[in-house]
Amino acid sequence: MDSYEEGVISCYLQQAFSGPFELYVKDYNGDGLMEFALTQMESFSGGDTGRIFTLQKDGTVTEIPIKNDRRCVSAFGLIGLQEEETGVFLIPFRHTGGSAELDPVENGFLIRTEDPFRGGSDSGIYFLGEEKEDMQGAAALEDIYLWDGSAFVLTEQRLIYE
Repeated sequence: MDSYEEGVISCYLQQAFSGPFELYVKDYNGDGLMEFALTQMESFSGGDTGRIFTLQKDGTVTEIPIKNDRRCVSAFGLIGLQEEETGVFLIPFRHTGGSAELDPVENGFLIRTEDPFRGGSDSGIYFLGEEKEDMQGAAALEDIYLWDGSAFVLTEQRLIYE
């Protein structure tokens, strides 16, 4: 990373930050090495996208691929789908300030989005699985990313009804 004037820190992966932030680290894939997520605000209303990195034993930092998530945030803050994978995970409607504290699950992490279908959208835009008739009644959406040995893969999405 390079430091620039006015306190902006920029990562070589086209992520930019407006100042210092707390870095959350945890072993999400069970390999004994610490991982951390860096997030980038995509729009005020759409949320953040994120990438995961691991600190190797030799002190180098490497990015861990994210697979099977084709969601993206448009310039207008809407969540849409792309034909190809984006290589990032999505945190809809929330901003994490440069680093995200992800919820650990066995061999992976979970991202919970409260009130996922706000604004009356029942098109399934945030839910990549089978459309459910009562999606608008869901209180939360949980995206589960599991380690497959080489990448974190969006393997499951759960609609939570409360």
